[in-house]
Amino acid sequence: MVEISAARIKEYIAQSEFAGSNANDSDKHYSVEKVANQIGESLKQIHGLDPKSLDQNLETHDWQYLNAKAEAIINSNEFDPKNLAAPYSKYTADELLTNLKLSIPDTCDLVPSHGNPITENFWFKKDELTGISGLETMALSDPVWDLAVTHLSIQESLGAAVVFAMYDGYGKEPSVAKLDHCIFLINILNSTSTKAAVI
Repeated sequence: MVEISAARIKEYIAQSEFAGSNANDSDKHYSVEKVANQIGESLKQIHGLDPKSLDQNLETHDWQYLNAKAEAIINSNEFDPKNLAAPYSKYTADELLTNLKLSIPDTCDLVPSHGNPITENFWFKKDELTGISGLETMALSDPVWDLAVTHLSIQESLGAAVVFAMYDGYGKEPSVAKLDHCIFLINILNSTSTKAAVI
C-alpha cells in the first residue's frame, strides 16, 4: 500500500498519467476485494492529513453547502424527481426539499477529502495502488461524503458485496444517518444533465 502524504498528493495532482488500470476495470484485477480494501485505506490516509500540510486553500463543503447545491437543482426548471433512483423517485420536489432539511446530520467533521473518489480515480498495477487521480476536487468536508461516493461507485462497478472490503480498509463504517443523507444528496446532484456529483 502506498503511503498517502501531503507530498504525494501534490505529485498526484501534477501527474497527468498513471501506471496500470483504474479500479473500475474489474477484469484486470486478481482480487477486487484487495482493490476495494486499498481504496478504503487510501481514503483513511487522505482524511487523516493535516489540511495545513497540503499547501492548498481547500474550500469548505459542509452540509449547508451540499444541501444548498441540492436545493438549487430541485428548484431548477429542468429537475424531474422521476430521474432519481428509487426510493427518491416517488417523491415530489416539495417532499424532497422537506426530506433534505429533515435528514441533515447533526455533526459535520471537516477533514481533507477527495471530493469525487469514484473507482475510475484509483489506479492499480497487479492489485497494488499506483496512484490517485481527480485530487483537484479536494475540499474540507465530512469523510462520509467520500465514503458514500466510493460506496456507490464500488457497488456499481465491482459489485455490492465488495463494498464491505472498502470499509474494512477504512477501518470503520460510517454513521447510517450520514451515509443515507450523502446518498440522497448524490442522487440529486447526479440527476441533472451535468452529472455533477463532484463537490
